[in-house]
Amino acid sequence: MITRRSPRTLLLALIAAVAALVTGLFGVAAPASAASDVSVTVSAAQSKAVKLVSAVSDRSTPVFTVGALPAAHASIYVGARVRVSGKASYMLQARVKWSGEMTVSVKRRDTTGTSTDIVVAVPVAVKAAKADQILVDLTASGSSPVTLTGTVKNLRTGLKHDVTVTDRASNRVTTKAGTDAWVYGSSNATSPQTVRVANYVAPATPAPTQPAPTQPATPTTPVQSGAGVPAGTKLTLHEGDLLITKPNTVVRNLEIRGFVRVNAPGAVIENSKILGRKTTTSVAIVSNYNNGNTFTIRNSEIYAATPSPYLNGIMGHNFTADRVWVHGVVDSVRITGSNVTISNSLLEKNLHYAVDPTQGNKPSHDDSIQIQGGSNIKITGNRISGAFNAAIQVTQGLGKVSQVAISGNRLDGGGCTVNIAETGGSAIKGISLTSNTFGQTRRVAGCGVVAPTTSYPQMTANLWESTGKAVAIVRGK
Repeated sequence: MITRRSPRTLLLALIAAVAALVTGLFGVAAPASAASDVSVTVSAAQSKAVKLVSAVSDRSTPVFTVGALPAAHASIYVGARVRVSGKASYMLQARVKWSGEMTVSVKRRDTTGTSTDIVVAVPVAVKAAKADQILVDLTASGSSPVTLTGTVKNLRTGLKHDVTVTDRASNRVTTKAGTDAWVYGSSNATSPQTVRVANYVAPATPAPTQPAPTQPATPTTPVQSGAGVPAGTKLTLHEGDLLITKPNTVVRNLEIRGFVRVNAPGAVIENSKILGRKTTTSVAIVSNYNNGNTFTIRNSEIYAATPSPYLNGIMGHNFTADRVWVHGVVDSVRITGSNVTISNSLLEKNLHYAVDPTQGNKPSHDDSIQIQGGSNIKITGNRISGAFNAAIQVTQGLGKVSQVAISGNRLDGGGCTVNIAETGGSAIKGISLTSNTFGQTRRVAGCGVVAPTTSYPQMTANLWESTGKAVAIVRGK
């Protein structure tokens, strides 16, 4: 007997057949709806691309849900791609390790298929746990140059990492084309990994407004310091971040509207103004923090053109800052390791927020110079003022501190102007303060230098500006 199937049954069978065909051709399931919600399974060293429904030209915003973290020592890679045409594309890539830690990179694949890291993989604060949703958002704009702006964000925790980079290479990808999402299993994966991919749908409620700082970042003229860009210097505009990747690069006479990242040794930055950009990740405007490549910055100005609790001035180690004017940021300089010299510079007008998201919505912990670890640190001939917490804060948050010479500076501001704390570590040895002048502004009266008895610095000829009397050490914990 022949059984006739109903029209509805035939329709369902047709849909199933189309879905099977798509799976066979592309290795992914057909979109379940107009929101493009599909499951992707990749084995070791296998990659798959997923076209997004209603993707915006030159912008890709997939959300990846990792069902489970990879097995030990393996990784799963996810990415948003734009200007996808043949072998060419740009991609913002997030690597999720078995530990949940993540790195972020930006890649260019040119028309020949040659892949280049425009931003090398850097560790980020964003982490992933089982079933977390990870947004990867990439936008390309322009053609000469191409500007790439992206965000990697954990939608559960709210932690995010922003990146902006400008591509001026001769093989840059200039043609607007397709967008997609991309998934790859690491070559050492021991079992297939399944990731769910969907288009991002923005929440209906707007983000909270940024709290206003107590001190604006209005540029002024440094007084009697000689710091900053020399008068009469003609600056050439550089839009976007500046990534230094060649040894001994000299950057001169630029106004940089973005961040500077030193990823090669021997860089020199001079006669330049560096303004930073908007971000929602705590960063420094100039940094070699991830690699410690040596650099010198001199006769330059650093400030946040858009005031933000997320922006600091200089961060890292193995650098020299001479005649640099830093203002309108939270921490002017954050030292994370050894071999740092700060000389003849003007550090002032720190931003302070009563509600600071980087401090758990408590007040900002702004310092002019914070020393978190390292040895062979010299702070000489500077004018330092304007921080709420301390002009110079010494801690051991990233490692042991020793051999710090602070001499010939004018120091002002803070609770106690120089604050030496062991932070649960061993006693700090080799700190000296010599021939420094202390101004009259601080929150704790008479507290020029505070230190625990086990970490008292050597004090020589440090005087109060108002009286000419010697500055004594206040005992701390």
